[in-house]
Amino acid sequence: MCIVVDIDGTLVTWQSDRPDWDSYNHVSDVPVEPVLALLKDQWLRQKIVILSARPEICRQQTEFLLQKHGIKYDALILRKDRAQHATEFKSDCIKYIQQNFGEITYVIEDDPQNVRMFVNKGIFVIDVGCNFRS
Repeated sequence: MCIVVDIDGTLVTWQSDRPDWDSYNHVSDVPVEPVLALLKDQWLRQKIVILSARPEICRQQTEFLLQKHGIKYDALILRKDRAQHATEFKSDCIKYIQQNFGEITYVIEDDPQNVRMFVNKGIFVIDVGCNFRS
């Protein structure tokens, strides 16, 4: 069994609108404490899969950010093809996650399109985006 969690707007907030993935310094992102507390409660019970549409070019900065804040995880899946829409990318990853990490207990996500996609696939979602959307 595993929990799937998004990064931007879910596990961490950010200080800009991500104008340029190639040069953005992600280390200034800060954890969303309630989400971090929920994950910490589950670390020994379930596998944690971080699934983000951040491009693969951001892997090193993302791993540094997660380590800096003591965020434990079993897998970090980032988007290899920046042209692929985030929702399509995450949808394509579901089968891989289930085969390699077990049944998805729930997803923690902020993007309304991604939330709908997971729900339509019968996966329970904790929608944290409602805390940040106006």
